[in-house]
Amino acid sequence: MNKEEKAIEVMLESIAKLEKSKDKLYEGYARCYLIRFYLKRNQLEDANNEIAKVQEIEREDNLLLLKARLCGSKAQFNRKQFQVTKQIECGNRAIHKHENSINILLGIECKPLLAEEYFQLGLTYQAIGEQDQVEEYKAKATELFAQMQAPKQIERVNKAFGGNIQ
Repeated sequence: MNKEEKAIEVMLESIAKLEKSKDKLYEGYARCYLIRFYLKRNQLEDANNEIAKVQEIEREDNLLLLKARLCGSKAQFNRKQFQVTKQIECGNRAIHKHENSINILLGIECKPLLAEEYFQLGLTYQAIGEQDQVEEYKAKATELFAQMQAPKQIERVNKAFGGNIQ
């Protein structure tokens, strides 16, 4: 079992415990991270199934922070669809979902997630080849990570925009 498979196994175990504890926010959060693992492994169907579960949690409990994470997860899913199919509407949906997430995060002033969402939007623009937008969102993400004194995140941003999408 490789590291990604082990991580997925641990996430699934954690989610099972969170379901029993009825902690919907953390369950939704854990599922959003699981979505990322599935997308990294090109398991689009599994990612889409998790998105549906997070949507149900968000609908039931109306958790604004989870809604922002869900929009971000959907955006990453749409970006992956674009990378696979090259259909521009998938890229456009990804941009729209990132923007929705950013608007929510601006409203609740959540810098860590906002910085990550700027980073992810930049990656989406990079995937569709809009370099001017890439530079704008790279700068926004880097600025927020610098404000939070997060040098490893700044390094991650710089590495990703050097051509290595993570």
